[in-house]
Amino acid sequence: GGEARSRGVEAAVSYVPTHGLSLSANGAYTDARLTQNTPASVNGNAGDRLPEAPFFSSTLSASYEHPLSSTIAGFGGIDWHYSGNRLSEFAVGAPRQTLPSSSMVDLRVGLRVKTYELTLYVKNAGDERVISEVSAETVNGINAYSASVVIPRTIGLTLSGKY
Repeated sequence: GGEARSRGVEAAVSYVPTHGLSLSANGAYTDARLTQNTPASVNGNAGDRLPEAPFFSSTLSASYEHPLSSTIAGFGGIDWHYSGNRLSEFAVGAPRQTLPSSSMVDLRVGLRVKTYELTLYVKNAGDERVISEVSAETVNGINAYSASVVIPRTIGLTLSGKY
């Protein structure tokens, strides 16, 4: 492939307004582009944005923990993730697809008992249907696209321990 460069800035900030409550935000701006043409088999030109690289992305998080006894603490949290629009991979004989911006929310609640933690989580709580990748391919001589999507709402339970 050709050469590329990535320029940008990323920032993160955390704030604890009261004991047990943590708020955080991070954001990034990334300008990732080819600096020279790729071979014809890839079909990328100098100046083209790199595949799957959004200009903007960010996460906002809030978490709270509160002791329930001398050895047990309850906790909960929410994370909001945002990704700006992206372009699909380079394709010969087919235009690149623009993947729209997306946002998703993850939730968690749990108990910590000494060195053990039990967490109930919900990933993609809004059950957003987000296309994460689009690829051009040839199937039986016909040009086609295939797409991958992020996992739908997923509810799970984890048990972990520190020792």
